[in-house]
Amino acid sequence: MRRKLAKQYVNGKMLLLCIIVLLSFTPTALCNERNILVLHSYDPEYIYTRVFNNTLKEELDKSGNSVNLFYEYLDAKRFDPADYYGLFEEYIISKYRNRKIDCILCFDDDALQFLLAEKNDLENLSTLPIIFGSIASKVLIYFAALERNMTGVFEDLDVSANVNLMLQILPAKHVFVVSDKTTLGVDLYEKARLVFKRLKHLSVEYLIGLPWNEMKERFENAPEGSAIFLLSYLRDEQNNVYSIERVSELLRGVSLPVVTLLTPLVNLGGALASCAPTPKTQIEAVVRILNSVLAGREVRYIPIVMDLPKNYLVNYPMLKKFDITRSSLPKNHILLNVPETFYRRYKNVLLPAICVVSILSVLALLLLINFNRRRRAEEALHREVAFLKQLVETIPDAMCYIDGSGRIVLWNKAFENYLSPTCGRIKGCKISDCISDISLVGNIELNSSNYVVNEEEFQTTPILFRDKSGEIHYLNVHKRPIKNGEKLIGTLIIMIDVTALVQMQESLRGQKSGWN
Repeated sequence: MRRKLAKQYVNGKMLLLCIIVLLSFTPTALCNERNILVLHSYDPEYIYTRVFNNTLKEELDKSGNSVNLFYEYLDAKRFDPADYYGLFEEYIISKYRNRKIDCILCFDDDALQFLLAEKNDLENLSTLPIIFGSIASKVLIYFAALERNMTGVFEDLDVSANVNLMLQILPAKHVFVVSDKTTLGVDLYEKARLVFKRLKHLSVEYLIGLPWNEMKERFENAPEGSAIFLLSYLRDEQNNVYSIERVSELLRGVSLPVVTLLTPLVNLGGALASCAPTPKTQIEAVVRILNSVLAGREVRYIPIVMDLPKNYLVNYPMLKKFDITRSSLPKNHILLNVPETFYRRYKNVLLPAICVVSILSVLALLLLINFNRRRRAEEALHREVAFLKQLVETIPDAMCYIDGSGRIVLWNKAFENYLSPTCGRIKGCKISDCISDISLVGNIELNSSNYVVNEEEFQTTPILFRDKSGEIHYLNVHKRPIKNGEKLIGTLIIMIDVTALVQMQESLRGQKSGWN
């Protein structure tokens, strides 16, 4: 009884242990999923936010990591986040207190500034690895570098490079510097003041945080040779909020060229040119750091990326609008919004088709040249053959050409006088079957394999033939082989009428015998 109870007790404990082990393998554990908190400085509809989120998802899918993304937004474009840091901090803590977060991604200056300011008050989030991106303030980069759990990507919105780009492509004498009073706008404004302070030959007018209507009046009354240098324009001093799309629309109604640090304005057609890292380039760099962190590398050993490659983006319609030549642009520039011509739309089909048509045209030309050559050669040959036929017909001696098997191929009119009446079709007939030989046919063999010893000599003994009219003729038969190289292809037969000569010889013999 005790042994049975002990066995039941052991089996129960084993069952309980199995249940605990199975419960410990949650779907997250089984899939090895990581939870990432993504903190954005601006609202979800802001173009940079949308581009960052879409590109981030694409790059994470490529990396093969199983990741759950949790998005939060400071909305610093429409509001001053310093007014509600405390409330936002409480919101974040209460929302993620019981959620395991593996890493924090933050984008743009306000999000990083919030994390630096509240780093010690975020409870379980305070010690997590933080990877930042699209940070334009070097001051924030400096403070982030002092933290053991922070690294990321410096956006390096190079004001000096964009000013140089503007002066390279535009004959600017007066520059309107436009910015807002956001964290980013103020930082870029301070950088711009330092750059333009060194350019004594330029007249510079700073428009910081002004409503659009006031700025538009300034633009309409601008002196000749004016240009707009736009740093940031998200919110004016009256708290009117402007999306990038709205700013692009407003700029298209201005008659001045615009150079900006906001690359989407070039894509949307509102600005002429920009020199800055693209959002895709920044996200790729952030994801590379994230993959290293998820692989187990400590954040403090990952250096901040400070030298992202920049792209010179140029809006093609604006290039034409202000009569700017492409030769004045940087060598590695990228043209955007180029009108889609018929060639550009169908070049993937046109190029192979052009290649095929070109090859066929060359082949057709070669065939035409060859055809013309052959036609000219055939015409010359026909003329020669016609001449030779006419020449052969005028020869009084019978002539024919037989192939290797002794069959007649060609003949002249004189040869027809010696054909048998039953011969019928001449071409293809064997010569021994066609000629009227008053001797035994078996005694004469005129096929191509039976030649005289010396091809150049006539047979000494004439052969008797009867022509169509029944008259008797003595003919000397001469055969000459026709060769193609070493190969025998036929025989030429010439039948010379020696009747008069034979008769004269017989007459002389008779006279001679009479004398004897």
